[in-house]
Amino acid sequence: MELPRAEAPPATGTIFKISTNGLLTTLYSFDGANGSGPTCTPVRARDGNFYGTTVSGGSNNLGVVFQFKPDGSYTNLHSFTGLADGSEPDCGLTLGVDGNLYGIAEGGGAGNNGTLFALILSDPAPVLQTVKKTNSTVSLTWSAVAGRIYQVQFNTNLAQNAWSNLGTQIAATNSTATATDPIAQATRRFYRVVMLP
Repeated sequence: MELPRAEAPPATGTIFKISTNGLLTTLYSFDGANGSGPTCTPVRARDGNFYGTTVSGGSNNLGVVFQFKPDGSYTNLHSFTGLADGSEPDCGLTLGVDGNLYGIAEGGGAGNNGTLFALILSDPAPVLQTVKKTNSTVSLTWSAVAGRIYQVQFNTNLAQNAWSNLGTQIAATNSTATATDPIAQATRRFYRVVMLP
């Protein structure tokens, strides 16, 4: 008579890092509710965070797309339903040249033949932090994303939608960017900053 075998615990998985000297550190343990069975290495996106998929787990046990930040925080961004969005994404994500992430779900979709999906990562809109006039020069500082291109624009009358470019485009190198505008003493201008595609 064969004895029944104990059922193996569900494969939930972990996110870990390993140092160059071989020290392994577990950063996050999946619990099923937030995903189970990560099959590929998370991808680091332009925003500095890591993104990945699990083949099962989540709200419907059909897999998830997750975000993992370097500070150790985990967010379940999407639980697959098996309908139009697909199910069981087992190939991980690929970073596109446009900065967005793309993946394949093995099941779901039309005819239950799988889907190709995109995770659109939008950079935050620039926010003017300081506008300071010294003599005949206006200095502007705004929040930025390193690597993104910005254009400062000005208008002399907000009743008209006639914005003009101020100088050349500016490539941000860190979390703020600056520009200056040498203007006549009595000139009045309104400014905005546009993040270019």
